[in-house]
Amino acid sequence: MIDGMRGGKTPLIPSASRLANTGDELTDSETTYKLSDTVYEEMLPLIQGGAWATNGRLPSEQDMAAQFRVSRPVIREALKRLRSEGLIQSRRGSGSFVVREIAPETEYPSISSIADLGPLASFREGVEGEAAALAAERRTQEQLDSLYRLVDMPRAAADEKNAGRDFAFHVQVAEASANPFYRNTLLSLRRQMMLSMNLTWSLSLFEADFLDTVEDQHRSVVVAIGNRNKDEACRLMRHHIRWVHNRFLHGHQGVLG
Repeated sequence: MIDGMRGGKTPLIPSASRLANTGDELTDSETTYKLSDTVYEEMLPLIQGGAWATNGRLPSEQDMAAQFRVSRPVIREALKRLRSEGLIQSRRGSGSFVVREIAPETEYPSISSIADLGPLASFREGVEGEAAALAAERRTQEQLDSLYRLVDMPRAAADEKNAGRDFAFHVQVAEASANPFYRNTLLSLRRQMMLSMNLTWSLSLFEADFLDTVEDQHRSVVVAIGNRNKDEACRLMRHHIRWVHNRFLHGHQGVLG
C-alpha cells in the first residue's frame, strides 16, 4: 500500500517562499526535490478522491505548475515519483494518465441507504474534529500553504471534480495532524465518503448558497488551523460536517432508493 511505503508521514519541507528567504544555501536540485515532495503529497488525495480519475488524463505540466504555484521541473519530479509507484503512466504525445487507484487496507461498511449516511457523518465528526484540532497545533507552514492553495482553487463545472477536491481538503487537514492514523482512516473511507460527497454535490451543484457556504466553511477551518486555534478548528470542522449532512437530508430523502 502506498501509505505504508511512505510511513504515513509528511516530510518537514520548507515552503518556496521560506526557502528563498532563509540563509540556508540549497542547490537548485535540493530545492526542486523538497518542493516536489510537497507537490507529490498534494497530488495523492486528488487521485484518491477521484478529482484525477483512473484512466483520466492529467492536466498539462504548465497547468499543474500554475495550480500548485511551482515551476515545471518541480512538477516533473512529483510526477516521476507517482510513476515510480505505478499510479500514473506517460503516453508519448498524449501526456500522463492515472492508471491505478490507491487501495485502502481496511474495509468499512458500505453505504446502501440514506440511513447509513447518519452514522458515517457522526463518525466523521469525531475523527475529523480531533484531526483539525491537532492540525492547528502541529501543522507546518507548507501544510498550511497547501490547504490555502486547495481552498483557493477555482470551482469546477462538474460535480465529481468538486467532490474530489472536497475529499482532498479533508485528507489534507488529517495529514496536517501529524498523526497518520487520521489520514489513513479517511483514505480507507474513501469509497463511502466519495459516495456521500458525490450525491451531495450533484444535488446541490446549482444551489449557489450551498457552494458558497461549503467554500466559506472550508476556509474558516483553514484560518483556525493557521491561527493555531485548536478548539475553534475542531468546532468548525464538526459544524461543517454536520451542516452538510443536514443540508443533504433536507428535501433529498429516498435518493438511494
